[in-house]
Amino acid sequence: MKGPRISAWLSILANFGVVLGLILLVLEIRHSSMATEASLYQENINYGRDHIELLLADENKELAEMVFRGEADPDSLSPIEFEKFVLFTAWRMAVWETMFVNYEEGLVDDRHWHNLDAWYSSLLLRGPGYRRWWDVARHGYDKAFQEHVDRILKE
Repeated sequence: MKGPRISAWLSILANFGVVLGLILLVLEIRHSSMATEASLYQENINYGRDHIELLLADENKELAEMVFRGEADPDSLSPIEFEKFVLFTAWRMAVWETMFVNYEEGLVDDRHWHNLDAWYSSLLLRGPGYRRWWDVARHGYDKAFQEHVDRILKE
């Protein structure tokens, strides 16, 4: 009679252990996802900061002047300057596209995405240079990101 009773208790304890193990596994996966999200976000922010530092550095004064002139009046740029503006902007906007794709995949939370999206959207609307850049460069971006940027430009 003791055998079946002990067996029942062992079965209950084993099931409890399995449930506890599953809970711990879910918590570990959640923690790992949060760490991955934070790492992706920080990597993109660092990439964007590197770009900003290029504009702020005294030795890159000509680059900054060209970019700001390109934002305001792309027609004032020579063909070579316009190509540099397009390439610089493409590199700059890569942060935005990467965050967009990561957000769409659920790897970036709403708070981080909406703050970054608001900043880049305002940058895009800063002057006609970015509209002209987009006309030239849009084909090289993710289709869903193209639609996102197109919506912003239509507003």
